[in-house]
Amino acid sequence: IQIAILDDGFAGADVLQPFGNLWAEGRILGTRDFVDGGTDVFDRYRHGSKVLSIIGAEIPGLFRGTATGASFWLLRTEDSGSEYVAEEDNWIAAAEFADSAGVDIINTSLGYTVFDEPSQDHRNGEMNGRSTRISVAAGIAASRGMLVIVSAGNEGDDPWHYISAPADADSILSVGASDASGRAAPFSGRGPSSDGRIKPDLTAMGVGTCYIGDNGAVWQGNGTSLSAPVVTGLAACLWQARKPASAMQVRTAIIRSSDRFLFPDTLNGYGIPDFNLALVLIQSEEGYVISGEEVDVFPNPFLDELYILFTSPCNSDVAVNLCDLSGRSIGQYFYPALEGRTSIRIDNHLQQLQKGMYMLKIQYDNLATVHKLIR
Repeated sequence: IQIAILDDGFAGADVLQPFGNLWAEGRILGTRDFVDGGTDVFDRYRHGSKVLSIIGAEIPGLFRGTATGASFWLLRTEDSGSEYVAEEDNWIAAAEFADSAGVDIINTSLGYTVFDEPSQDHRNGEMNGRSTRISVAAGIAASRGMLVIVSAGNEGDDPWHYISAPADADSILSVGASDASGRAAPFSGRGPSSDGRIKPDLTAMGVGTCYIGDNGAVWQGNGTSLSAPVVTGLAACLWQARKPASAMQVRTAIIRSSDRFLFPDTLNGYGIPDFNLALVLIQSEEGYVISGEEVDVFPNPFLDELYILFTSPCNSDVAVNLCDLSGRSIGQYFYPALEGRTSIRIDNHLQQLQKGMYMLKIQYDNLATVHKLIR
């Protein structure tokens, strides 16, 4: 998987040891500076190095990025010394370059709202995916078959309050920030888009997120610019596992795997994704389609794991009994009540089962359903 990181600079990424494997294995495919021209992106500014480290850096036994086997284009588009709308043009040029280079995923932990020249400022009402040039370009990039992953912005507790451009673009993944307990960070940019679409699309670890600092050690920091690369690396792993899938299939599976898929909101979006579930969704021939039943169970046929998906949030205890056709219990599972539960994963001992037909009985909230399954 090829990932293009569009950011402000990658100082230290050419010399710090945690990035050494990327160079030794030839997985830094190239660099471009769309601000000043040329290919030197290592002379100043290091925000891009943080982002790259979250995805690709490694310190054996201590730190490992979310996609250390990916390959990277390092593209400088942001001038951190000032803020002008021309930086959106730099981003567009870099996105076009990424397309020409065969990039699979674009990560941009950048967002634009107001500028040093007030006449260039965006307005909240422009966050509709169609008004700012960078958001239009992000949508075009997605239409070309790239997966575009964008930070939602850190203005949630500022006067701006909402997502920034290009997080408002359609057909991308905009990523907000959550903490280790899954709670959305107060600084994470709020949705919806100004035309009423769910934004952000997802949340991921953006509070106390580990990255490689300018001395090569592991640091921690906060921001949606850190949560977006967490998702980027995991999305790369997912896509590599099912490369025949399209970018839109990968995007859809990630969204549908998220823990608030059935009840999204303007702070969490569709919630925190479950990438194992996303893989199952892609592998499933029909994917996750709301069937009209209270409960869906798939994949069917199954191999080593099963997912139970509730078509509305289940807040009660759940008892599950897997039986063979004679009625003999093969496995019993109990899940205590959990507010807002939308899915259950079963993987205990399924790999030991013989091929054949089984029945899965699910009891919850004074209801019972039975599903015929094949292994």
